[in-house]
Amino acid sequence: MKICVLALASVLAAWSAAAQQHEPARVGYTAVQAARENRDEPYFDTALGDVRNALEHLGYDTYRYLTSGSIRADYGQEAELELTDRYTLHVTPLSKERDGRIRAEIRVTKQRDERDEDGNPIRVNALRTTSRLVPGDELCLGAFDLDQGDLVIVLVMGAG
Repeated sequence: MKICVLALASVLAAWSAAAQQHEPARVGYTAVQAARENRDEPYFDTALGDVRNALEHLGYDTYRYLTSGSIRADYGQEAELELTDRYTLHVTPLSKERDGRIRAEIRVTKQRDERDEDGNPIRVNALRTTSRLVPGDELCLGAFDLDQGDLVIVLVMGAG
């Protein structure tokens, strides 16, 4: 009887650890148009309150909100997030490290002005990296060319 209880407890513990390891990661993002407009005091859209600290040190003087959101992404599966009509963020959580960090592949693709022979827009990687992110910490990505200023992405990952 004791052996059955111990075996059942071992199976449940292993199943619980596997379930936690495979729990989706939460990907939070904010896309910002950052520009230098020669202001005396930096300007931040009110919608950027949660990420203002992450942006202040970047050296721009104008920060305008573009879009934001939060989604769940399964480990090993790519989450695709459209940021502007030209830029898309791709995040693939790869693993949860022993220290709690989330290792993820991050890509930003840009739609070029040219089209392929079938008339489809050509997309190229503007950024491709693998990072180990501390859950809840902000990672700034950019600056990618926009018509007026640069696109800056604030990325936050955490447990699902």
